[in-house]
Amino acid sequence: TPVLPCAPLLQQLNINVGDLFPARGFSMQPTINDGDSILIRRSKDKPSVGQIIFYYDWLSKSYVAHRVVEVGENGRGWVAWTKGDNKAEWDFLPVRAEEMWGVVLWRVTIW
Repeated sequence: TPVLPCAPLLQQLNINVGDLFPARGFSMQPTINDGDSILIRRSKDKPSVGQIIFYYDWLSKSYVAHRVVEVGENGRGWVAWTKGDNKAEWDFLPVRAEEMWGVVLWRVTIW
């Protein structure tokens, strides 16, 4: 495990180094670029409009980081509609609590 100078802060925020993921694709440009790394705070709490959440997308069978544009209820809990910052359309299906991994805290760009 790498030693990070900010490790005590990350521990206070309940974040471990395993919550750093590589970003792939262009749907979140310019906020998150292809090749950036994103730091995730694990949470299944209902997100707020404007937050970027990290979740499992069953259609693409991959993890996605997209911005929340609306939050509602479906009778079994909360759902969040999302879209990429670089996309005109909302994502096809809303995100359910059980699909959410967490909230994006920081983007790390490596040049």
